[in-house]
Amino acid sequence: MELSRLLCGARAWAISPDIAPDAPIGGISTDSRTVTPGDAFIAIDGSRQSGEAFVTEAIARGARLVVCERRADGAPYAAVEDARRAAAVMWSNLLGSPGDGLDVICVTGTCGKSSVSTLLCHILCELGVKCGLIGTLGAYCGKEPLSLGGESETSDIPSAMTTPDPKYLYGALAQMRRLGCRAAVIEASSHAIAQKKLAALSPRLSIFTNLSPEHLDFHKDMDGYLRAKAALFAESGEALVCGDDPAAALIATYVPSGRVAYVARGRGEFAYGGETARGLEGVSYTFRLASSGGLPLRINVPVAGEFTVVNSALAASAAIRLGAEPEAVAAALATASPIAGRMEVLHSGDFTVIRDFAHTPEAMRRALGFARSQTAGRLVCVFGCGGDRDKTKRAPMGAIAAALCDLAIVTSDNPRTEDPAAIIGDILAGCESAPNVRAVVDRREAIEEAISALGGGDLLILLGKGHETWQIDAAGKRPFDEAAIVREILGGK
Repeated sequence: MELSRLLCGARAWAISPDIAPDAPIGGISTDSRTVTPGDAFIAIDGSRQSGEAFVTEAIARGARLVVCERRADGAPYAAVEDARRAAAVMWSNLLGSPGDGLDVICVTGTCGKSSVSTLLCHILCELGVKCGLIGTLGAYCGKEPLSLGGESETSDIPSAMTTPDPKYLYGALAQMRRLGCRAAVIEASSHAIAQKKLAALSPRLSIFTNLSPEHLDFHKDMDGYLRAKAALFAESGEALVCGDDPAAALIATYVPSGRVAYVARGRGEFAYGGETARGLEGVSYTFRLASSGGLPLRINVPVAGEFTVVNSALAASAAIRLGAEPEAVAAALATASPIAGRMEVLHSGDFTVIRDFAHTPEAMRRALGFARSQTAGRLVCVFGCGGDRDKTKRAPMGAIAAALCDLAIVTSDNPRTEDPAAIIGDILAGCESAPNVRAVVDRREAIEEAISALGGGDLLILLGKGHETWQIDAAGKRPFDEAAIVREILGGK
């Protein structure tokens, strides 16, 4: 691609005179180790080192251009306003601006992103709108998985990320467009928004679920976390927000068009309430549209969990905002499948085993509260906290487990480069000397111990890993599928 076309929208403020606007650029790399002759190398600053430290290696490997935030010495360069933003724009340009051919819907918030995204994609597909999905559960065109093409260059493994890096994000969108998708639902993490991964997109609709403490190691405080989430809405055509959350009103002020609809319990343009308990079989509730005079619509969703009510109400409201008929939306939700790792039943019989992705204090509190409501006997929990991530949530999660469980086993959950025992120590600091809390470092052993402790009517909930089928520690990534492990321990019962 010609340099001038590749840089279109990248906000370059200086280009060295030794490279012509029509110079051909063969590809893009943000990792100097993967540069091939003719590439543009984008020098992105990491948490520990400046991207400019790798310019020499990139040039030695044949980079034709260096994209950076300052003028570069000894190399053809384009100096841009923001290298991360430029990376998103350039990948989009290289791949033919795939977002331009799709109705893009972004979902952000601390909890519920995967559930809202999955349910909305399901509704649209059921109504004949071929839809793609990108998020924590992977990338899909309808129900068909898409390959993200390997490991991420700059931060983590695509399949372990909520919002993949630009190379994979825009690559997935390009695949969707080629396969005939008309819409794409994207989970937008606060990291991704802050790192400008979505900068080449103008979402038709963005959805806000809720806000509670998370990722404070990255955002420093809740104000910074809120601003990161809110930045998505400054680029969106319209917004749908959960009015039950105190941050909703602030999020709404970021939408330039002022087109904001509220989904809330008993009020708002889309109101929900009147739940009928269905336990692990799903939820049933009443849904009302202010625009239709408040006529009630009964919604039945075969997906378990307290959050399913508001998550499905948000998905239903989004589909209606996109033009779907309310009755058709309700019919589509009735055919939804359980969501992997979200209040997913792994075993039922004399006792029950479920797993859930809850990995923040608020999500844990709600998950345990729901699990308690489904337990005739004792509530047992196995959980841990991720390494190299926000440490401030560890002790509070220990305190919540001690308060709400009959037995809590603290164990490992993707310790990454941290010592698993040290992470567990941080968690136990929140529940010192609690007689119902014990530690087992090895997660499989923790699950075995928990299952061996179960009696008739008891319920075991495995928290934190949800759908994940791996464990990441200092040695790298290895297979770890809790569903398969539970089956093995129970002997296929």
